[in-house]
Amino acid sequence: MRANSIIAYTEQVAGEIASRHADDPVAELEIWLKLAHQREAMVTQLYELSELDRRLTGEHACAVRGLIRSVVLSIWAHESSHTRQLATLRGSSKAGAALAELQGSMEGWVTRQATQGSSLARLLIAIGASLGQAPDFARELRQLSLLELMAFHAELETTARMGYQRILQLLSNLDGARLDGARLDGCPPDVVAEYGLTFRYDMARILCEENFHEAAFQEMMRWLQDEGRASALSAPACAQALHQLCAQHLSVGALRGVTAAELPGLEAHLPADTLGHEWVSDGGLGSVFQSAGLPVPLLEGAR
Repeated sequence: MRANSIIAYTEQVAGEIASRHADDPVAELEIWLKLAHQREAMVTQLYELSELDRRLTGEHACAVRGLIRSVVLSIWAHESSHTRQLATLRGSSKAGAALAELQGSMEGWVTRQATQGSSLARLLIAIGASLGQAPDFARELRQLSLLELMAFHAELETTARMGYQRILQLLSNLDGARLDGARLDGCPPDVVAEYGLTFRYDMARILCEENFHEAAFQEMMRWLQDEGRASALSAPACAQALHQLCAQHLSVGALRGVTAAELPGLEAHLPADTLGHEWVSDGGLGSVFQSAGLPVPLLEGAR
């Protein structure tokens, strides 16, 4: 699989969606929510198909690889929670029809971009095509080395980040239209309220979680690259590195930074970061950190 091929495809898809719905940000928002839901559901299947236990147990088992196993399984469970949350949002037949049309029109482009007939490159990962449409996919996924698998998942997390960033950009545009009293394509300017009172906050938090997951996979890639060469590589040190990444991406301060950049105005409604280190989420790794004896300073009501 060519490096960054999935990211390049996602960028192409994003441009196509934006072009087709330049005058209808509500429809574009609904499509991106549909894509996010399909992607989250697909990622949970990918973790199962990759046969992680086979790669990280037996003769190759060690403390650091055991930590990788715990981290990946915890991220898998966390992505499942994203799937359930997105499933509760309002469905849209309009988004479903537009998604099917977009997927069909892009298949030729993806196939042309594929390298050596790779089913991984051809698979419409970025917009959540069914795994059943790629019968060779599971076999090729299992043939990846552990380092290649971590790189593959890091790239998927990058595409997730890109999608949620676009969702927040669209919400910002819709909020601006609402303040201007505009009506968009026959829809009332408060249409986003139908998704619930905490919708904007939830999308910003999930973006922060995807930022953390992306950084976590990139960090685990470094462990595998150093394995056998860096005598200082230890499970406690690796867990500490992930803990620092969680604080970097999932503190109240980090969430404020994301909302200020992507959805100005929302940061004024976020919890006050009175102690300077509270987390809005543990990124799914709370039990991993606790097992390593590291604090998990979640805000009350956070997870």
